[in-house]
Amino acid sequence: MKLLDFYASKGVFLSPKVEVAAIHGVGLRAAKAMGPGELVVSVPWSKCLWASDWVDDNNHNDQLFGKQADRLALRLASAWLDGSDLPLPTCRRRDLPVHWGPDRLSETTATPTLARKARQRRRRADELTKNRRQQKEAFAVDHALDAVSSRAFSVPRRVSPTNLLPWLLRSAFFKSSAGGGGGAGGGKGGERDLAIVPGADLLNCGGPTPGESTTRLFSVPLLERVEVRTSRRVDVGKELTLSYGARPNEDFFLNFGFVFKDNPYDTRRIENTTVTVRRGGVLDNDDDKDNKKDTARTKQEETSLQDRLQADLARLREAADRLDAPELARAYCREQVRLLEEIDQDQTLTDPPS
Repeated sequence: MKLLDFYASKGVFLSPKVEVAAIHGVGLRAAKAMGPGELVVSVPWSKCLWASDWVDDNNHNDQLFGKQADRLALRLASAWLDGSDLPLPTCRRRDLPVHWGPDRLSETTATPTLARKARQRRRRADELTKNRRQQKEAFAVDHALDAVSSRAFSVPRRVSPTNLLPWLLRSAFFKSSAGGGGGAGGGKGGERDLAIVPGADLLNCGGPTPGESTTRLFSVPLLERVEVRTSRRVDVGKELTLSYGARPNEDFFLNFGFVFKDNPYDTRRIENTTVTVRRGGVLDNDDDKDNKKDTARTKQEETSLQDRLQADLARLREAADRLDAPELARAYCREQVRLLEEIDQDQTLTDPPS
């Protein structure tokens, strides 16, 4: 109860029906049965950290700090260094695969794209910390990038109650103008912010699809709060979980340190090709996109692509069987093998629709 009392003292409400438990490190479970729609966590907007609140005191332009994740990492690092009394995430995960280094990632996972993403992560940290005068500032920013990658939530931008009606009208307009998909990231009405939400970050991921989780996160403008509520009945002793978004296993692997079996959003860039596949077929063809012209494959080219798929499968199977590799890397490789085997068996390796 000490942790729950600490959160309560900081203005963060956690339902008396939940308790902190040692689940995959730390998690929340139901101490009493909970029905659909019950409040789990409620946090005032003022107790959250928001990417949009970052103000660069060095007068840099937004080229460097334009990305929400980078802005939130700088905001979080600043809060740590200023001694904020908010209940902020503090764990440092140097064991995460994103920190393994490109060579080790390539060797243990047979996946060059993972090595590339690890290099990008290192470059981001270097860019954000190169102007920090003190080592502790650079350390805090690097640390904050880890926390943001695994503990931040995409939340609709804050709108004061007095501006709620215009915001709703604007949101509806931009959503319809975007052709059905723009409400979450399109125009002003549908813009989202990235936030650290104390209490919500105690919830573990329930699965790669939202329907597998037992709670949902909402922004409530009338109350100026972020809330987490149950999405279905949760029995006593069962874990409360939250969706971390539709992500491929490479994201879960690099930034969270786990993978999901049969993840429907899993992808694979077939080595030595321009083709990325997912369950059901081709996700993207970089060659088509880069050249901006029809590059329909001949029968010989398709055969060559099948050969490359088989070669990639062989490399993955070998990596999955390596006894000297971390179990997490082997688990990732096993799931990539399953994905490519499905593609090979279903013969769905075809050109993307025009």
